[in-house]
Amino acid sequence: SGSLEITKSTKELFVESASKDWDYDAATHTYKVYTVTYGTETITGTEGQTTFTLSTGDTVTVTPTEKGANGVKNVSDSGANSFTWTVTNSDSYTKGTDTVGTLTINQVDLTIAMADRTLPYNGSTQYGWTRTDEGKETVTGLVHNETVTIDYTPSSGKTVGTYENGAYDTDTLVIKDGEEDVTENY
Repeated sequence: SGSLEITKSTKELFVESASKDWDYDAATHTYKVYTVTYGTETITGTEGQTTFTLSTGDTVTVTPTEKGANGVKNVSDSGANSFTWTVTNSDSYTKGTDTVGTLTINQVDLTIAMADRTLPYNGSTQYGWTRTDEGKETVTGLVHNETVTIDYTPSSGKTVGTYENGAYDTDTLVIKDGEEDVTENY
């Protein structure tokens, strides 16, 4: 006689994490941007915002997890902008399907070039510059003062003429930032 029944809302409540990509820069990146949707109500947060107040007055709290919390630094770190969330009075809501964004680190270009060398004929086999010849090799594109090792075979010739450029063996390329191998980022 005169009872009141309040039922669970049929409007779906779900959260979406944003996607973002960066060119490799030796820094760790996170992108803690979330959008909360409740029925036709959409609340887009600012970067770092993790609490959202619904029209009901209840609060959604987003917690970044895994790469969403710890970030990405290298190309192989790229992955899900993971999170979990809770809402006050959770039994009153119908949970929809969350959308998880992606955090991506892009490779950057690296150019290694050896200077040309001109020598007069002397009857012997002569060689182009090597990697140990000071100032003859140019490396461009490094982002954090990394060191580069790569096998290089200089051009060579014996008679008058122009010989093909020396050859870098890209299979031997290793780029290190201190002790960390960061080759995958180039």
